[in-house]
Amino acid sequence: MPWFPDFTSAVELARQQTRAAGLADPVGQFFTALNNGDTHVLATHRGTDELHSFFARSFGAGGGIGLRHCAVTDDGVRCALEYTCVRWGSHDLPPQAGLGVYERGPDGLLAAARVYDDVEPPAQLP
Repeated sequence: MPWFPDFTSAVELARQQTRAAGLADPVGQFFTALNNGDTHVLATHRGTDELHSFFARSFGAGGGIGLRHCAVTDDGVRCALEYTCVRWGSHDLPPQAGLGVYERGPDGLLAAARVYDDVEPPAQLP
């Protein structure tokens, strides 16, 4: 399990590489949405077609996604899980940091899930 400063260094390195590649900064988008109080503008998949496309991309390389779980923060409504992605299907990946945020509804059931990382499927890797 990475020590927290290593995780923050990995996130900052990923942000620098993302900016250098001219891509959107998901960590920056996450904090901007939190500061504005509107997390509904983030990465959202709705409807059968969008969900099918998302899961086909996520699990189309020979299986699931291998994560090493790091720190967890839970306030009773939202739970944030830091992780390192190390495998996608049958393909090993260089460790890449990410964050999953899960929100419970008033009934205690899962109401929303948001994932923030720059992990790319192996087919899109150079």
